[in-house]
Amino acid sequence: MLRIRFTDEDLARTRLAEGPDLGMELSLSVDVLHRRSRDLRYRGWREGLDPRWRSAAFPLLGFCGPRYATDMFDDVVTPDPDLTAENLLRFPRDLRRGSLRELVAVRRPTMLVERLAADDPEALRRLAEVVRAYQNSVIRPVWEQVRAVIEADRARRMRALASGGVEQLLSTLHPAVSWRAPVLQVASLSGIDSDVRLKGTGLVLQPAIFAMKHPLFASYWRFEDSPTLVFPACGDGMVLGAREPRSLTRITALLGRGRAATLETIAQQEGLTTGEIARRLGTSAAAASQHTAVLRDAGLIATRRNGSSVLHTITPLGQALLGQ
Repeated sequence: MLRIRFTDEDLARTRLAEGPDLGMELSLSVDVLHRRSRDLRYRGWREGLDPRWRSAAFPLLGFCGPRYATDMFDDVVTPDPDLTAENLLRFPRDLRRGSLRELVAVRRPTMLVERLAADDPEALRRLAEVVRAYQNSVIRPVWEQVRAVIEADRARRMRALASGGVEQLLSTLHPAVSWRAPVLQVASLSGIDSDVRLKGTGLVLQPAIFAMKHPLFASYWRFEDSPTLVFPACGDGMVLGAREPRSLTRITALLGRGRAATLETIAQQEGLTTGEIARRLGTSAAAASQHTAVLRDAGLIATRRNGSSVLHTITPLGQALLGQ
């Protein structure tokens, strides 16, 4: 059990991450990919991958895993894989050495890790190419979907924060996380039993698609002011990289593509706001509002007001139309 101890100052400084952490998602995805998880959320993602993903991912196993993921990727990974590779090549030597020391302390180093620890420039170029290939073939095809789910998760957490403050936010993070002031208890995947005192820094709360079922605590040695709790993003019904459902294909001719996609989105996660629907579909708020109005008038969804937000849920008629 991990026990994170808060002061009043820590509570005041605790905050939700602004968006997805691309470096963290990349690191966590390597473990998800190679463990062959039976989690249905990732099946469509795997099945849609370029066949070259194995050669792109295998060297990264030495850096990423369920108990530890190197922080070398946290600041360097950008949406542009070419820029990511350039950032890795420019990564400061002293920071790289610190990351590698932490890595070899918890796992047996691979040949690539050993060569990097010996400051082999060819090894650094090899790592940059591996990360670029992996990001291109594995992460980039689903990144917009990852971002949409995490943005929706963040919006949901912000509603909890607005209605009950930081303590309600901490109390509703995840089933493996419990809040008993002033301690946040986190059931640890690695079985670690430890106490962490934040010392006034606060805690960054980071939802992640590839965190699977367990929260992770990341206290980066070079970012002592930003200890982070990574937890699985709440994406009810989310199937990463899945093809368009047959039910959606069937009703598109009846409702139109935009309204059919809106209905399917609401069915996947009830209680979405109009803005969250728009972000998930990559459309404007005005278009999403128009679609929800038509669906509501047809009795396929119900709408209720929660403070300043309007939340949409699917009705039994809507479920029947989708064949649920």
